[in-house]
Amino acid sequence: MTMKSEFPHFMLIRLFGILCLLPASLIHADLGDLRLPPDSQLRWVGRELVQNSMNMQIATLDSKMSAKAVVAFYQDIWQNNAVDGSPGSIVEQLREWSIVSTVTDNSLFVVQQKAGTGENQSTGFVSWMSLDKTSLSLHSTLPQPAGSTVISFTRSTDFNQSVNNLGESAGSAAGTTTMLLNTASVSSNYEFYRSVMQERGWKLVADQFDHSKAALIFSNRDSNSEIALSEFVDEQGPKTLVVTNQVSKGDFQ
Repeated sequence: MTMKSEFPHFMLIRLFGILCLLPASLIHADLGDLRLPPDSQLRWVGRELVQNSMNMQIATLDSKMSAKAVVAFYQDIWQNNAVDGSPGSIVEQLREWSIVSTVTDNSLFVVQQKAGTGENQSTGFVSWMSLDKTSLSLHSTLPQPAGSTVISFTRSTDFNQSVNNLGESAGSAAGTTTMLLNTASVSSNYEFYRSVMQERGWKLVADQFDHSKAALIFSNRDSNSEIALSEFVDEQGPKTLVVTNQVSKGDFQ
């Protein structure tokens, strides 16, 4: 998989709800510009992400401070981001997660923490998103059944190194994840990918079909691909949700 952490899906959705509440300026910052709380460490999840035309970075944050103390730390340093009556940051509590976010230098920063394993310790994630759309092509190289609608497209590069040691060599692999929706059945989608992928030179490594859901794994010389299919029902009737994940073999071979 391209993103190996448990970065909650709700964060990618909630990022956009914050944008209308906060000001933006014109110069870009990124996670390399983020100040860390004392006794805290940042480690990359994805350093080169493109999520629906937006450049992103995601990292884990482990701290010897509590989740609420980490949030208070960022509230303090982001208070100068307030413009025209807007808050310098927004704080939310969502189940076990304490969340603080801000917009500065035309970038959205989100920090989310929960209790860690030790007393007064916390663990979580930080993310950065550019508010300018990239010009990169948002198309997967994997085939798409006719009539498919792209719901989400993410391009990423995995990193296995800490922010404090960016000069060190580490294995990495580029990958793309695409979410599609179409009106064909799970069975039709399954037969489409099973046939077309092999016609294009992919080797079928494993597959499983169970009427309302299916999965296929393919491999070629350069990449591995995973395709997950599941039935999705809305007011228009049943559809199929298709999630494709293609990862280059890169340095992990």
